[in-house]
Amino acid sequence: MAKAIGVWILGDKLKDLIYTVKNVDGTNRDLTGHTVKLQGRRYRDAATLAIDISGTVAPDQVIDRGKVTFSDITAGLSLEGQRQQTFECRVKVTLTAGSLPGYTNPFDIGVEAWP
Repeated sequence: MAKAIGVWILGDKLKDLIYTVKNVDGTNRDLTGHTVKLQGRRYRDAATLAIDISGTVAPDQVIDRGKVTFSDITAGLSLEGQRQQTFECRVKVTLTAGSLPGYTNPFDIGVEAWP
């Protein structure tokens, strides 16, 4: 399993995921003009994306270099009768349409039903 970064409540529209995309050398990546998505899959069903959310790149990539916000990340998810599930996620970064994407290292998020 990858590093866990938090737990979201199913249907919660108030808790955003703010992620900083890094270059290989550890510096924050300038995301100007990039398309950024959060993609996640259940561990038991690795072939199917359960999360596929577009992110909003911070408008000032000088001050907030590499920062992207993902809102409503549990939209459309079902826990399939379970109280909680863990999803392996990556951030997908694409420079232009038709170019090959890059992916971050994996990280885990938990999603749980409440109450």
